[in-house]
Parts: sequence; C-alpha cells; structure tokens
Amino acid sequence: MKTSINIRQATKDDLTEVLAIANQWSLGELSDSEAEDGFLVSAFVLEQYEDYLANAEYFYVAEVEGRIEAFLLAYESESIDPSELTNTLLRCNLVESFILIKQICVRRDSSNTKGCAASLYDYIHQQQPDKSNLAAVVLEPLNKRSIKFHERCGFYKLCDITPPADKDGQIRLRGIWYRPPKNNQEHCPALRFQSTVESKVPLDTLNTRQEIASSLYTHEDNLNWTKLGLLVTFMFALATAFNHLMGKSSEELGVVGIFTGIMVIIIGHVIIELFKKKIDSGLNYLQQHKMSVKKLDVLIQAQYPNCPSILNGNKEISGQSATAKGMKWIPLICRVGWWGMTLALIGRLFNLF
Repeated sequence: MKTSINIRQATKDDLTEVLAIANQWSLGELSDSEAEDGFLVSAFVLEQYEDYLANAEYFYVAEVEGRIEAFLLAYESESIDPSELTNTLLRCNLVESFILIKQICVRRDSSNTKGCAASLYDYIHQQQPDKSNLAAVVLEPLNKRSIKFHERCGFYKLCDITPPADKDGQIRLRGIWYRPPKNNQEHCPALRFQSTVESKVPLDTLNTRQEIASSLYTHEDNLNWTKLGLLVTFMFALATAFNHLMGKSSEELGVVGIFTGIMVIIIGHVIIELFKKKIDSGLNYLQQHKMSVKKLDVLIQAQYPNCPSILNGNKEISGQSATAKGMKWIPLICRVGWWGMTLALIGRLFNLF
C-alpha cells in the first residue's frame, strides 16, 4: 500500500524535529563512508531555523503517520541575505528571479521517507509554477547522492561556482542545478557573467588532463625516489670517509688529514641540506599533482555521474601516502646521524677525546 505523505507549512513546534533531522546529515558529524550517502554543509542551530521560519517564504515539512520524515527550506532570490556569499554570487549572476532551495533532507534510517523529498519538490513547484528552482550542491567533497536525487527530480546542471570560504575556513566548489518552471519546461536561466562560472567541459578533455596530471604525479614520484637513492649513496660514501679518518691517529692524519676531515664534514652537511630541500620540494609537487587528479576526478563525477571514479572518495588514497610521509624523515635521520659523526670526527681530528 502506498504511503500517505502529508505536506504542510512548518511551525515553531516542528523545529526541534527539523534540527534533529538536519543534524543527522551534518558533514562534521559524519564519517567518510557515511558522507558518501549525502550530507549538509550548512549546520544551523535552532535560533537560525526560527529566523527562517519567520522570514523564508517556503518552509515545509512532510509527515507520514503523524511524524515528520522530511523538510524543505527555500526562499525567493530577493530574500537572500548579503551575508550568504555563495547565494549572493548566484543571485547577481542570474538575470531572472528564482526560488533558492536552501536545505532539503529526510530522516536517516527510516522506512517511511520514500517519496517524501520528491513530494516536497513537487509541492513547491505547484505553489510557484512560473519560477525556476535552483539548488547549490557541494562538489568538494562530491555529494553524489544529492546530485543523483536532483537529476531524478528534473534538475539540470547550470554551472559551477567557486565561492569564498565556508564558516569552517574551507573553500568548497559548488555545482548549481536548476529545475525549469512547471509552466515552461524548456526554459534555462540566463547568466550575466559567463566568466564567473565553469561551463561543462567535454569528457575527453577532462580525461586527457587527468592523464597528464597522473603522469606528472608518477614522474615526480620517480624523481623523489631517485633523489632518495642518491642521498643514501652519498651517505655511504661519507660514512666510508668517516670510517677511514676515524681509523687514523692524530700523527697519521697530519695537516692534510685534518683539512680533508673538515672538508668531509662541510660537504656532508651541504649535501644533506640540499637533498632535504629537494625532497621536500618534490613531495610538495607530488601532493599538488595528486590534488589535481582529485579535482579533475570531482569535475568528471559532477558533470558525468555515470563515469567511474579513480579515487572513489577514498580519503587514504586522495591524501598523502605513508611512503611519502616516511620519505620526509630520512633526510632528518641523515642530518641527526651526520651531526653525531661530525662531533666524533672533530674529536678525532683535534684529539679532543
């Protein structure tokens, strides 16, 4: 039997339930695996929902068997507060007025939520059949569930926009999806400033750029291992010279031996510092190339959701590898070890102990 969904205007008594549902999808409260099922970036408190209740034109809840299972918060583009930087950029870029979908979500782990979110969208479409609905979906990290849901509900990709940093200091690329007015299904909102958004890039272009970024990553990784191998080779050579000098008495060393020992000490420290800088620089480039692969992967997934993901949202893969982290410590170990050998060699050269 089909579940009966009752949609009505939200009231103050509903806000505690609304807040509880929203908190279930808060990005800050979800693990990486849970975030793959969708999330909310805007984490509101009860007072903010009370403010929206008083000022937002469209604040609806969907009830099943008397319990709130989903809610939708939206308002007219003219009601966008200037402090909402992402939405203000969107309002300034669109020629027409529109309805902004601020939040829509359903209760997690409930068997009665099927169809609730779609019903809320249908309801707002009926209320304002002559206006487009616009929704901003976070692309970094990629909110796949939200993208697929909006496309099922008749939304189309309009553009990408890079807003200022969110409240937590993170800059997150947004994809803007629109649903044309109920009375004009062929309509597409016009943009004032095409340069402020990223148009859809052909898949073959994105794939080519991703291949280049992957090749640069591999090349940089090989260079880093080559640098590390050369450092180890130099350290063996320095250790051999150290062992040779330590095996001689002060009389056997003489002036030439002391001069040679001092040069070995200086050359050792210079080599270690140079290789440390080169390896640190290489690791930074390596991470930048990996981030480029990740960003291109996000763009491909956002524009072509059916295209397989390379990184597949895996935080361990997209972050810094354990070998790269360990590579940073090898020059430091060499530095500490060479300082110990330096002190021992100085003691031998000048017969201090």
